[in-house]
Amino acid sequence: MRNKKDIVSILISMSNNLDRKGYHKEADRIDFLIKKVAEDLAEDLEKEYSDEQIKHFDLDKDGKPFEKEDFDILNKNKGKKAKAARKNRLL
Repeated sequence: MRNKKDIVSILISMSNNLDRKGYHKEADRIDFLIKKVAEDLAEDLEKEYSDEQIKHFDLDKDGKPFEKEDFDILNKNKGKKAKAARKNRLL
């Protein structure tokens, strides 16, 4: 049996192919399924991690860890820390 990540990948590929062929209504229906499977996957991820880990990866504090926005904030913070480290080396 395939895992949910594989299912999402397959559905995305199907949706993209349908869009390219002009079957936009059908692709939209598959996009709806993708969203539902992704939400289910996110719930599974939340169950797999401790409260501390979830807190660490919910950087925008919206109660939804592991979103693109959370990783954008993480990358931005890493950039700030690296810039500060370079500045300290120059001093």
